[in-house]
Amino acid sequence: MEATNPESARPRSRFEERRRWWITLAVLFTLSAGWSLATPLTAAPDEPAQIIKAAAVARGDLFGTPAPPTRAGPSAYVAVRVPDVFAQTSAVPRCFMFKPDVPASCAPALHPSGRTVTASTYVGRYPPLYYLVVGLPSLIFRSSAGIRLMRLLSALICCAFLASAFESAASSNWSRLGVFAVAVAVTPMVAFLSGTVNPNSVEIAAALSLWVSGLLLVTDDRLTTSRRLMARVGISGAVLVQMRGLSPLWLVLIVGSLLAVADRRVIASIRRNHLAWAWSATVGASTAFALWWLTNYDALAVVPVSVPRPDTPLTSQIEVNLGKIDLLVRQMIGVVGWLDTQAPSLTYYIWLALVAVSLGAGLALGARRGARGV
Repeated sequence: MEATNPESARPRSRFEERRRWWITLAVLFTLSAGWSLATPLTAAPDEPAQIIKAAAVARGDLFGTPAPPTRAGPSAYVAVRVPDVFAQTSAVPRCFMFKPDVPASCAPALHPSGRTVTASTYVGRYPPLYYLVVGLPSLIFRSSAGIRLMRLLSALICCAFLASAFESAASSNWSRLGVFAVAVAVTPMVAFLSGTVNPNSVEIAAALSLWVSGLLLVTDDRLTTSRRLMARVGISGAVLVQMRGLSPLWLVLIVGSLLAVADRRVIASIRRNHLAWAWSATVGASTAFALWWLTNYDALAVVPVSVPRPDTPLTSQIEVNLGKIDLLVRQMIGVVGWLDTQAPSLTYYIWLALVAVSLGAGLALGARRGARGV
């Protein structure tokens, strides 16, 4: 019987991982691109404001001119200079937004123009990284084609992070359950948002990649020296924290949850790894910039109409938000358009059942391994 050479087996294993990642990316991108092409332009939450911001940042207008503050605090609105075709997007969805029975065909067409105009966007204070990348097609195509390409570029970035989450799950000791759980986490809403111009999509995908890859890194002592896994964790964390004003909070919560379940011996081994320190420094630098942007440019400023009156009792605010739980759960699963078009009720019931199955299976598996001392 011929002996197996471990050194020759490793490249084949890495090749299989790469091939599986690329296949997963292709499948996910096909799904997201399908959503993107099926969704009329600007028929997604806040997309006109996001398009204007992306077109401005890609042209070097990172800050714009903030609107005067209101009684609620800094205004979210910022004036920027963009080609007229992108400024026109703010008027496109007005006839159908929040009207699920009105077809998007009522919207006016975009007219390519060489003029540069001043446009207002209420996401102008968001961190610039996402917009700097996604806005690049607008430099070449000043038309609806440029917006379509912006969507597809955003989808490609999202799907790369989602493919990394699937690959990390598939490489774990709990691969079947892990892949199933990640698939449940990629709800129709995730696929829909991935095909639009919106940093929420990359935030969700990067957070999922960080959570799954980080869990694998801190619980499996065989992988504490894996350069690919550390890169996956480092890139996911560094990108996640740059997406929106609240992104640093999600990074803290994810890292805290990972440390809560981490194996102490694994953490000690990671601390001795110079590569781990390098990626930690990268995430730290990205976080420092995100916090600088947050504090100096008021990235948490909101549209004034969404701010409760100062004299509103805290109990009333809590009651109002508790009353939104059902809507928020539905939105996590699938409420498309301008959050005005809900999926059939059966979709929500099926997805919640899948969530319950994955949680139950995870708890059962954890209890079984704990009983065995694994």
